[in-house]
Amino acid sequence: MGEIWTLYFDFIGGPRDQGRVTLSIDRAKIKFVNLLSFKTKMGYSSRDFLYYKERCGTNLASLQLIDYEEDALRMLEKSQEEREIRILVTKSQEDQMQCEITPIKRRRHEEVSEEGIHDEDLDMYKVWLKKLPQDEDNLGTMY
Repeated sequence: MGEIWTLYFDFIGGPRDQGRVTLSIDRAKIKFVNLLSFKTKMGYSSRDFLYYKERCGTNLASLQLIDYEEDALRMLEKSQEEREIRILVTKSQEDQMQCEITPIKRRRHEEVSEEGIHDEDLDMYKVWLKKLPQDEDNLGTMY
């Protein structure tokens, strides 16, 4: 089994009352023919439209029509880094060619290299405890 990708299908104006379907699938099975087959299984005809959302910003995407095998291959190529594809299936052709998309997740912390970090003695705290001032009457307790 190869790389597992996630496909998000959004449906507009379909015969069923579905909004979104999420599918985890092997990358080798993401082909134009399989996308068409899934579209018809969901109740859409071959005349209905299939788009993928191509990211063109952090939270903006343009709708790209998938009409041929080459379109599906381009979609896979553009989504290689994310391994997620957002697909829109609709009964009518979309006039608005831009839509919102889930923002790219960013790391909150910068990666830190281990250079310059020195290993300290694991028992260093014992040395520190010995140096602390202690009460003469009650040894072992601190002020």
